[in-house]
Amino acid sequence: MGLRAGSARVDITPPLGTELAGYFNVRRATGVLDRIHGRAMVLEFDGERIAIVSADLCMLSEGQVAEVRSRASRGTGIPEGNIMVTSTHIHTGPVTMGLLSGSVNSDYLENLIESLAGVVVLANERLVDAEVACGRGSLPELVFNRRYVMKDGSLRTNPGRGNPDILKAAGPTDPGVLAVHIKALSGKTLAILVNYANHVDVVGGTMISADFPGVMAREIEAVIGEGTETLYLMGTSGNINHIDVGRAARSELRSEVLATDPDAAIASLKGYDEAKRIGRMLAGEVLKTLGNAKPIPVSRLVVRKKSVEIKRRAASSEELARARELLGIHQGMKASELLGIDFTNDPLLVEKVYAREILLLDEDERKSDTLEFQVLAFGDVALSGIPAEAFVEIGLAIKQGSPFPFTGVVTLANGAAGYIPMPWSFNEGGYEPRLARSSRLVPETAGIVIDACLGLLREAYRG
Repeated sequence: MGLRAGSARVDITPPLGTELAGYFNVRRATGVLDRIHGRAMVLEFDGERIAIVSADLCMLSEGQVAEVRSRASRGTGIPEGNIMVTSTHIHTGPVTMGLLSGSVNSDYLENLIESLAGVVVLANERLVDAEVACGRGSLPELVFNRRYVMKDGSLRTNPGRGNPDILKAAGPTDPGVLAVHIKALSGKTLAILVNYANHVDVVGGTMISADFPGVMAREIEAVIGEGTETLYLMGTSGNINHIDVGRAARSELRSEVLATDPDAAIASLKGYDEAKRIGRMLAGEVLKTLGNAKPIPVSRLVVRKKSVEIKRRAASSEELARARELLGIHQGMKASELLGIDFTNDPLLVEKVYAREILLLDEDERKSDTLEFQVLAFGDVALSGIPAEAFVEIGLAIKQGSPFPFTGVVTLANGAAGYIPMPWSFNEGGYEPRLARSSRLVPETAGIVIDACLGLLREAYRG
């Protein structure tokens, strides 16, 4: 039996009033710019099956992923370890985890988990004879390292567009676009996998939106045909975003972009219009890449995974004392009692949120996290999953060391253990390494991740 594939999508748009994820302040959804979805693709060869889910969410916890996998496995027979569940990392979707601010709607969460499991079941029911092609493109115009060395020697994350005190970017970017085309032998496109290292936080505000991955998916479907499921698999973009602080000149943008958007170089860098611009440019690069894609013979599906226990960092006694003083926590009171407090209008919003974060970590009995690393490989294509927001240097190292001709590094895959900066980043400062539930692992984690992913890729390549 040859390769078979199926795909499906499900609407996971939450109700208005739902608290939105990703910011320090509490935001409640006041409307819908575009609906959010979960998309799934299933591949089968010689009795082996794998599944990939891409959900328009900020992130999902390891426990939530485990439940999606369990239910999907029961409905399909696909082994739980053969299922990759990842989030596009939108910041205009529902809170699913208790990080920084906002609370989880438990009723919505239950429906969400059932929907994401169900979309795998539906994709599995639609299996047809299929073929795969893959190509690599490049879109450097949209990716910028968001950590900058300032003229005074300090380091700042997102110091502001046109800031005269910026000296240089503190690290590289990865402009690569990996596009995998999965097509029925009848000619109909079933799914397109897009791996690109860019942080998904463009729209902002209080309106629900799938941000630029949603725009990209709609643009591609409009060209290729109804029913095309485009799964955005976010690359290593823990220190990457779309903001060009240097006010790029028009000459630096592609001529085809200028023809349709002559003010692109000076456009606002936040909002729905900007998300549309980015999504359309990314869709254009994906379509161009697919036009030159290489057919990928698939003679086997390979799954490799490994779990690694990694220690957490801890706040010092002085930091904990300052946090208690800032929050007014008296002896015997727990930080968890402050979870319902909204600091949105407090002038010390950020500092109070961080104070609560380190106290919550201190109260947590777990002093380490178990991270699952996963590789799904088919033919010359391999997807390496990391359950966290890894810095771009990690993805570049994995791609460089991978034996596969086409390697995608997928972050927030099967969990969300927070940021994984490079070891030296902890001495530099900035937002990403600052201790919180969203950034809690030891500085050595980056090297552990690279070694684990490359080990699995080499195992998968050997078969």
